[in-house]
Amino acid sequence: MNKIIFFFLVCIFFSSCGNRRVSTAEELKAYIVSDENGLHKKELKNDLTIDVFYRPTELVWASDLAEIQDAKEKAKQKQSYDSLSYFMLHFSRKGKELENAYVSDPAKFKAVVEYLSFEISNDLFILHEGDTLHALDAVYSRTFGIAEGTAVMVVFRENLSQYSGSLKLCFDDTLLGTGLTEFAFNTSDIKNIPTLN
Repeated sequence: MNKIIFFFLVCIFFSSCGNRRVSTAEELKAYIVSDENGLHKKELKNDLTIDVFYRPTELVWASDLAEIQDAKEKAKQKQSYDSLSYFMLHFSRKGKELENAYVSDPAKFKAVVEYLSFEISNDLFILHEGDTLHALDAVYSRTFGIAEGTAVMVVFRENLSQYSGSLKLCFDDTLLGTGLTEFAFNTSDIKNIPTLN
């Protein structure tokens, strides 16, 4: 009898270790931003708040692939997304977009927008077990003062769910005055992200 109970307990344990599923993108986003899951980091530098979130590929491709009806084409496109990794950086000053602080200085404002649009990816990299993984690209979308912060999506050509151990996402700022900021993540937290139904 004890062997049967032990067997069922082992089965329950191993089934609970597998990836969970969530029903909606909103539930997945809530999981990501919850501090207990290790996928959201925050740092205050001077008066600038920097939030960093790991962004699952499912959240990246879900809206892009919604228009594609052909199942084979959708699978092909999804595979190209899955070979990459994504992080979201969110910058805010007193609950407002980063750029707002420079509207009275047109030259500085232009420099900040150009930095976020074209140069910030040069200042972003991941350190993992002695290797340096440079950002492939960064995507900045202007919101013209209507958001609570400035968002930049960073793309890496490596699939971090294939890695093990810890890693550091580094932002070596060359324009905003924050210097080097490091955000520590554990790859086990990335591997345990629930998937969408």
